[in-house]
Amino acid sequence: MPLASSDLTEHLLNGDDTREDSPLARASKQEGFFRLPSHPRYHNPFETLTHIGRYEKLKIIVFTLTGVAPLRLVIILALGVLGMIPAKLALLGIPRSDDVRDLQPPITAWWRKALIHFMLLWVRIILFVAGFYWVNVEGSPDRRTRVYVSTHHSIWDTLYLMYYTGACEAAKSEVFDLPLVGTYLRVLSALPIDRRSYIGREAARRNMKERALDERYPPLIVFPTATCNNIRQMTEFKTGAFDTGLPVQPIGISYPCRFNDLYLDGSILLVLYRTLCQFINYETITFLPIYRPTPAEEDDPPLYAAEVRRVMCKKLHRVPVPFVFEDEMLRTACVDNRMSLYQQRLMMKDVFEEFDTSDRILEYWVGILHSIDFDGDGFISLQDVRNTFSLGPRGTRYVSRLFKILKQDDPDTDADVPPLPRRKESGWYSKIAGGVPAVPRRPKDALPANALAVHEIVPMLLVLYNAAVSRPRHRHSLELLYSAFYFPVPTAVLDETELATAVCGQLTRYIPDLFNPPMPRRNTISTADTPSSTAGTSTDEDTVTSPKAEGPIG
Repeated sequence: MPLASSDLTEHLLNGDDTREDSPLARASKQEGFFRLPSHPRYHNPFETLTHIGRYEKLKIIVFTLTGVAPLRLVIILALGVLGMIPAKLALLGIPRSDDVRDLQPPITAWWRKALIHFMLLWVRIILFVAGFYWVNVEGSPDRRTRVYVSTHHSIWDTLYLMYYTGACEAAKSEVFDLPLVGTYLRVLSALPIDRRSYIGREAARRNMKERALDERYPPLIVFPTATCNNIRQMTEFKTGAFDTGLPVQPIGISYPCRFNDLYLDGSILLVLYRTLCQFINYETITFLPIYRPTPAEEDDPPLYAAEVRRVMCKKLHRVPVPFVFEDEMLRTACVDNRMSLYQQRLMMKDVFEEFDTSDRILEYWVGILHSIDFDGDGFISLQDVRNTFSLGPRGTRYVSRLFKILKQDDPDTDADVPPLPRRKESGWYSKIAGGVPAVPRRPKDALPANALAVHEIVPMLLVLYNAAVSRPRHRHSLELLYSAFYFPVPTAVLDETELATAVCGQLTRYIPDLFNPPMPRRNTISTADTPSSTAGTSTDEDTVTSPKAEGPIG
């Protein structure tokens, strides 16, 4: 009985990998090779639309040397420190929870509420000092609303919203530990969200529903994208705000500009300082009509979230893109390791749903891939692998076959998604501001044809890492990966664990700790076995000479 599945032809058995329709050639064109859906190529929504140009650099220099930006910063810090006085008074007698899963009691005393209203005026003064002299508001908040769902782009998003609506935000739990900021969030009854653990996410979902139904708390401002997007695109929504089944009021925030869209792309301090180096900062807040869910949507939060997102994209002129918060985690790991993410067709939401994995494992692998990126261009090419591991002819053939299998993202076979043109703004405010920047085009040659991007390699590692638990679901992929090292394949029957062990054994000859990430899963493939014991064929005789491949990398 042959190793190959019924959908793999006899070329895997007879060693013919030169034909254009052979399995190795066909694998690079096959959508869903790792059972992951393929999406159109979009511009990454987690990047700013206005990179720092010469004019922006000149403004930063001028505002710094003249003392305008430092003076603004000092005034804002002074206002923040002075604002701690009413904040501390309002929190007197309210115990601080040590666990983000515990709900803070509501603030109901009239004198505490009076101090909070005073603090909101303080927030508006801070915005004025930062250059937000006038904020353009379209529509109006409905005072019966218990949940506002808003777009999210910058560190400035919630300040005017809280001042204008009296609502509080749902924010990631890490910011509650920041000086000044954490105290302000507590006194404004903000809801902490622990996004990196299942228990934390479930607690946040439960607390959000309880808060929305309890009118003793102020209304909630929720950012369903869970992270910042640029002001042209909208990623998929998390369902926490929609689990309540209550009506929501969508809000659109944009920063019309010519040179700085205030997007939170990296350092918070850099975004803050660039904001203070502007002559004036423009902000438009659009309140859309309340969206009331149908009975079907009340029973199906993902459907409810998708419909609200569709309405917001249509009314706010945003491009819906299939990215999620997990894609931003991967992008951050790539940026930290100077790896290029490009405009991937594989989305991390699909990866996380298909495999039982974590962001720490992905970060670990990105660090290892960075160590292999010999020329530092952010991609893994055949030459990178040869130079890093000093491969001989046989090893080069193995890697060449592996590249042929993994190459899923060929820009020549994928039509570009056209960006939206610059939207023609109406009204004096938008015209003065300069409108909303367009999504830029990227050249097709930004992704080298003979190199692999991070998102093309990670699914292979996950298939191997999870082979013991995924079993037949990924057998097709395991057979193709196996054929890269053992070609032609033997006729003996190998199960999924044996296939994965053989491939892992070959890979760990060069990167010993490849499958030993900081959070090991149970039932993963052990690489202690000799790969040839299940392969039935010889292995490469090339030796590892690069010190970069030894020990934990990353």
